[in-house]
Amino acid sequence: MSKQKTEIVIPPGKLWPNTPSGGPCAIEVFGATGEYKSGKTLLGLSIAPGCHPEGHAFASKPRTLYLDFEKSGGCYGGTGCLRVDVPAKMLELKSGTYKPIDVFKWFLDLVENKLKPGQFDVIIADPVTDIESGLVDYVKENCERFGISKNQIEKAGGLLWGAVKDFWKQVLLKIGSRCQCFFFTSHLRDVWHGNVHTDKREPKGKETLLE
Repeated sequence: MSKQKTEIVIPPGKLWPNTPSGGPCAIEVFGATGEYKSGKTLLGLSIAPGCHPEGHAFASKPRTLYLDFEKSGGCYGGTGCLRVDVPAKMLELKSGTYKPIDVFKWFLDLVENKLKPGQFDVIIADPVTDIESGLVDYVKENCERFGISKNQIEKAGGLLWGAVKDFWKQVLLKIGSRCQCFFFTSHLRDVWHGNVHTDKREPKGKETLLE
């Protein structure tokens, strides 16, 4: 005898739980890594497809914000997400020329000043390492904010990397607090031991992401 399927209804404004049992399964930070075309992006876009339901403060608006940092998601519009073509956005803002630090500043402003509470259930950074590219330059440019001087950076590189790690963790926690699930992707890279190439692969990105 076949079992009758039970429809799972998620109340407006609530992402979790979405399991068949209805049990608690809140995944607040979700990192996906893998080879090219392994389905990382589609996995993230499958968490909260479509729009917010009636009764929600942002009813009929997309549940997922998709920050596409490498122009790879133009074919995913059918999921109902709000896709931001970041390279195109940066070219528009910077009149055709921009640097990694410009991307990081744009992202930081988005997180701190533009996102509204409850606006998105899921925020996707694809790949998150494109944000990290300008992170170090940002900390160098604003080193006094982190209690270190340019002279100290030149003499003690460990101070710089400590500040980078701490600040990046703060930013990731902020974006995680702006949604119910922060989903990020990372590509893989070859693992080397000294000058010797191994057959192993590991996720790109700073260790803060793994933490």
